[in-house]
Amino acid sequence: MFIKKELRLPRLFLLVLLPVLLSKCSIKETTTNLNETSTLYPIKENAKWGYMDQTGKVIVPPDFDYAWDFSEGLGRFKRKGKYGFVNAKGEIAIQPSFAYADDFKGEYTRVNTKDTVIYDVFFDGYNLLSNWTFMNKKGVVFSKTFTVAEPVKGGYAAVKNINSYETPYSYVSFVNGELISSERITEAIFSYNGHDLAPALDPNTGKLGLIDKEEQWIVQPVFDELAPLSEGLAAAKKDNLYGYIDTDGNWVYQHVVPVNGNTFYNLQYDFKPFTHGLAAVRFGSDSYGYITKEGKTAFKQQFKSVSSFNAEGYAIVSTEKGTGLIDTKGYFVIKPHLDIQQVEQGLVIYRGADGYGVKDLKTLKDIITPSHTEVSLAGNLIRIREAGATLGYINKDGAFSIAPQFNSAWNFENGKAKVGLNEKIVYIDKTGKVLGDVPIEEQPYYSGNSSALYTWVDEKGKFGFQKSATGELAIPATFDFAANYEGELARVNIGATLNEENYAYYGGKWGLIDATGKAIIAPSYELILPFRKGIALVNAGGDANYTLCEADCDEEIYYSCAGGKWGLLNDKGSLIIEPEYDNIIPFGDNYLVLEGERYGLINAEGSKLYPASLNVSLGEEGSVQTLYDTKYIRAFENGKAGIIDNNGKWILKPQYEDILFSEDSSTPYVEGTVLVRNNNKWGAVNEAGVLLIPIVYDEIRPFSNGLAGIKKNEKWGFINKSNQIVIEPKFYSVRDFQGEVAIVQQTENSGEGVINNKGVFVFHADSTTTIDTDGFKDGLCIIRSIGTAEEAGIVKTSCGVIDSNGKVLFNKNALSDVRIQPNGIIYVVKNNKWAMADGKGAMLTGFDFDWIEPYNGQELIRCNIGGEISYDEYGGSEEFYGGMWGLIDKTGKLRVAMKFAEIGPFNDGLAYARSGEDLDKVGYVDFKGNVIREMKK
Repeated sequence: MFIKKELRLPRLFLLVLLPVLLSKCSIKETTTNLNETSTLYPIKENAKWGYMDQTGKVIVPPDFDYAWDFSEGLGRFKRKGKYGFVNAKGEIAIQPSFAYADDFKGEYTRVNTKDTVIYDVFFDGYNLLSNWTFMNKKGVVFSKTFTVAEPVKGGYAAVKNINSYETPYSYVSFVNGELISSERITEAIFSYNGHDLAPALDPNTGKLGLIDKEEQWIVQPVFDELAPLSEGLAAAKKDNLYGYIDTDGNWVYQHVVPVNGNTFYNLQYDFKPFTHGLAAVRFGSDSYGYITKEGKTAFKQQFKSVSSFNAEGYAIVSTEKGTGLIDTKGYFVIKPHLDIQQVEQGLVIYRGADGYGVKDLKTLKDIITPSHTEVSLAGNLIRIREAGATLGYINKDGAFSIAPQFNSAWNFENGKAKVGLNEKIVYIDKTGKVLGDVPIEEQPYYSGNSSALYTWVDEKGKFGFQKSATGELAIPATFDFAANYEGELARVNIGATLNEENYAYYGGKWGLIDATGKAIIAPSYELILPFRKGIALVNAGGDANYTLCEADCDEEIYYSCAGGKWGLLNDKGSLIIEPEYDNIIPFGDNYLVLEGERYGLINAEGSKLYPASLNVSLGEEGSVQTLYDTKYIRAFENGKAGIIDNNGKWILKPQYEDILFSEDSSTPYVEGTVLVRNNNKWGAVNEAGVLLIPIVYDEIRPFSNGLAGIKKNEKWGFINKSNQIVIEPKFYSVRDFQGEVAIVQQTENSGEGVINNKGVFVFHADSTTTIDTDGFKDGLCIIRSIGTAEEAGIVKTSCGVIDSNGKVLFNKNALSDVRIQPNGIIYVVKNNKWAMADGKGAMLTGFDFDWIEPYNGQELIRCNIGGEISYDEYGGSEEFYGGMWGLIDKTGKLRVAMKFAEIGPFNDGLAYARSGEDLDKVGYVDFKGNVIREMKK
């Protein structure tokens, strides 16, 4: 019930197996007894997948498009775009007939029965919004289907009949082979954890309590956080009191957390579930141990960190000397001296200086030496990954291995492309000839450069650094926060605390380390900001916090810092300016510095460029703002506004009540003017600072196409730069001119229309029509229907297109979406299918596509069928994943058939591509779709 965001770990590369010598034989397609106890393991040969047993013997020859690990005695595979299952004898137990299927979790799994084929295994299921149902291990599929269904969990599954965020889930259960539907769902359905009670939320108070399976309150909802029961007890939080309650709601263990603003406890991590009658708990700021179900301390020892006891009765604990292993009596089985990662099946996976290894728990001898990039358990085998992101399988005697490798490819530029080859990044020409190594400074981020380092977070939340190519641990995870390397230096923090509620780190001290991990500056500052041209801002004495970017980004961190003093630090670790200013804001190559209540301007050496006499409105208190790429800002001096540049020179002297301009442009002047205000009236000055438009208007808009909207006597009209009224003030509102037309509204209750530069209407919108907020683009504008229709709970919108003459190319009810592209191209969408039209409304293609990429003037345009749009909420952009890709030209002619799983943008006439038949085949294609350069991962 206290679900919170997990710490985001670095993404791993896609791992695949190298070819092995396998015999060719046919697969038996028959039903059989599914009560298998053995497991098979996926293998790959020549881009096809099959299964082997734990001795390495091939049981299912590679004939599948993809194959997954066994689960519940069945292995999920995909062949010809459909999902099926094999059993441990290698027989096809359930025929490949589903658009998507999950692994079995118990006796049932989720499947999609839609008659469609999607070839990209990594995005299947994401765009399927109908025909979801469930199936048992005998292959029997329930007839009832749903629009949305979540995976089966604990004998239940959440479902929806309407694909809408606002629509709540209901749930289904499986009783005596029947699918039982319920009208509503609570989180408790998935939180009983084998008990008769589960935590549930009271929507009226926002508090949590325990309910029975009839959803009656047994323990009243008075808790702020509440975990599912474990061995009859539940971790709970109420105000600043943490601990465990019994099924009557009585505390059996209590821990009071001081309310001082600097101590943060997390119920999920600091008060773990009971196993073997013991629970791992946090006693203090850096002290952990175990308690019994009676609420008493189990052992005298306390540790720096602890884990729950596993099924075999072992727990990983850490001290200053490292991690060790204890049993349920508190005795050390392995004394603290290793970095233990996992204990299971009598094996201890640990990390040494050169990589990961495995010990036998009985003998404590190495089965696998600590030299591998990654080690994990896969049934009865141990899966290893070597340097270069290779992967294979080893049995518990260390006798069997399959080791793979892979390559990467980037766009062609100036006749050459960067590719991954033999753990190096090299240039190739269009014939595939190797031209030479790619210099370090030109290598793509996470490119595979064996010397490049990036941050890595272990399971305890500690930060270290790995090599980007090999994944090898280069600098141990000993920091509480860290940023990626900037050249030869990295900013690191000791003492930071993660607050799970807002996913932000607080406090600690920042320092600098070099590429070997050696401290250049010991952690001593409240904040060190990123370096820019060898200089970074530092804060001493402030209250800082920092949040990792959660989007698909390289490293971006958001900082805030209230109070303290600011200075400047160079990349040699020396202070240029001692922390003495109340605030420092980088402004171009110089710095705005706050002294008292006024800002001045200094250069990087600390010399004053302008005295501290400016009032500058720059963000909220505590926000960390940088204006590295800003050339000028609005500033006030002696109560008057002007425009000052980053060298301290006034572009427009401070003599107005206010000014209005764009700080993001290369010049503050829009069509040679800046808007100014005095005595609550507006006018405009030219680049010489001379008043061009007298300050007599109630409001004024920036000039656009030689005309500016002005408001006088509560009505809007337009003037030219000679202050002549071109269109009389008679409108309720106006937008700027776009080309020869402007969008206006006559009265408060009327719809908008379009006028030309003579003030004549060329298009009147009726009361059911709105005009797009972006207005005209390349002489075209989107119009929308105000009315909406609902079908099956889904709100539908409609739109059309007009040109600058007011001609309707598509009426407002014709389309569901429109994307106006440059050079007279329009993308139009109807019933979720895309087509292309020209600027006169003539169709160039049919509604044949699920996506067409934005047109950027290229010769060929990527188009897709069967994929799904992905929205980047942080960047405000969208991309398309999955499905099959082809290419059309700007006339709509299909130039390359829809046969690729991926096609990149074209550069120098070539684009990287991934085959739809062999998902691991990556190379470059030309404008005709011919493969010019092939590589296999």
